[in-house]
Amino acid sequence: MAFKWKDNMVCTGTYTVLENDKFLDQFEDVEIPFESAGETPLSELRYNLRTTKNANFNKGLTLELAQDFLTYLEKIYRVGFQNDGDTAQAIIRRVAKVFANPENTIADLAEQVDKDLKFPDET
Repeated sequence: MAFKWKDNMVCTGTYTVLENDKFLDQFEDVEIPFESAGETPLSELRYNLRTTKNANFNKGLTLELAQDFLTYLEKIYRVGFQNDGDTAQAIIRRVAKVFANPENTIADLAEQVDKDLKFPDET
């Protein structure tokens, strides 16, 4: 079944961490409302550097962004690993790969987070 952007913890958490001034501040809610945020390409967010083609710099930036994103998400929700034996480092790297691909959307990011983390609203 395909991932669907909706009003649940993974999507609202993803949106909140990306949008909120206290977290990553990647866009304003008036520019990208929650209802349509899932369709928004990550390339439209502020972190996406269009001024450099340096792959090593961009890789480092997306790793740092992924770590910050997941740290803030943990501050909002008590999340656990979806898969036993997984590591924080592996999850950070998978989320960084999503951030690194400019064709991915905010919903793609939420989908990866949903695959890796278990939220309190999941049974």
